[in-house]
Amino acid sequence: MRPPLPEILYNLVLVHVVILGLVQLRQVPSGTTCVVGLAMTAAAACLFAALGAFLGGLGLFGALGLLAWGVFVHLPLQLTAAAFCLRAQRPRSASASFLLGLGVIAVGADAFLLEPGRLQVTRHEIMSRSATAPLRIAVLADIQTDEVGEHERRAVAMAVAEQPDLILLPGDYIQLTDPQRAAVERRKLREVFIEEGLTAPLGVFAVGGNTDDPRWTEIFDGLDAQVATEQRDFQTGGVTITCLPYERSCAPDVLVKPTDGFHVVLGHSPDFALGAVDADLLIAGHCHGGQVRLPGIGPLFILARIPREWASGASVVRAHTTLVVSRGIGLERGRAPRLRFLCPPEVVIIDVVPAID
Repeated sequence: MRPPLPEILYNLVLVHVVILGLVQLRQVPSGTTCVVGLAMTAAAACLFAALGAFLGGLGLFGALGLLAWGVFVHLPLQLTAAAFCLRAQRPRSASASFLLGLGVIAVGADAFLLEPGRLQVTRHEIMSRSATAPLRIAVLADIQTDEVGEHERRAVAMAVAEQPDLILLPGDYIQLTDPQRAAVERRKLREVFIEEGLTAPLGVFAVGGNTDDPRWTEIFDGLDAQVATEQRDFQTGGVTITCLPYERSCAPDVLVKPTDGFHVVLGHSPDFALGAVDADLLIAGHCHGGQVRLPGIGPLFILARIPREWASGASVVRAHTTLVVSRGIGLERGRAPRLRFLCPPEVVIIDVVPAID
């Protein structure tokens, strides 16, 4: 498969910028010249990623994909070459440059090769006055794959192994633009669900996400599962589950009326938590936890209207209402960089415990 023209042009431009910085460093071998060269590369990487995405119509994820080339390929190459140029006259600067380049390579290796496959089980315990009996809920959010394989199978197996009373799927199952390939992957995911025994005593409930085409419900054909393409309430074992279609989950003015007993609202985007939603537990995905999180900063992008601190984990959004947003199982596909950093994929297990007055 040929790389797209914007990526080729982008990398050619950055190669020339890196070479220019190294030529200057050879002429004036100093730490200052090295920093100036790196600053030039960083500025060019950002500028041309934005221009490439704008002129090529690649959008935000396309820009991030181009920028990843600059950060994880050109920057460490420049740092390593700078260390070679400085080794004789500026050995300390050379060592610092080499170690920094090695650090960037290590981060890239973790983000692209290791962390996307590092599935975790994340557990939350919620006390509720509405619950009359303990309830275990498994959440499989944002499977979001373009090739169903062992990663997806392992996630389903991990959820089933927890013996949940209820399994919830907040959408984004397959991300493909080719209808024929999408149909094949839907069938493969359905087979994984069947073979791994995706079932629970109180049922399996699924809604669609923004990467799902209108035929996403075929994934659940023949399975003992409830799929919702419109806002709908389900009653199961004394629990009410309100399922929201994707468009309604994005609406910060959505209305969900209270019900008797424990009440769960399931939607893809967590923005519905900003609306008049009177329920005990709100379940969503979509944000991927940011997919990239930096220490002291948190997620870089969440693509939602909710506060950034709600983008993953359990958050008390109002009295007696908890929002749980999963980091998801898969990744943003298409032209987006396929990486996770400090934000591993997860299967979420929620244990609801009746509160004792």
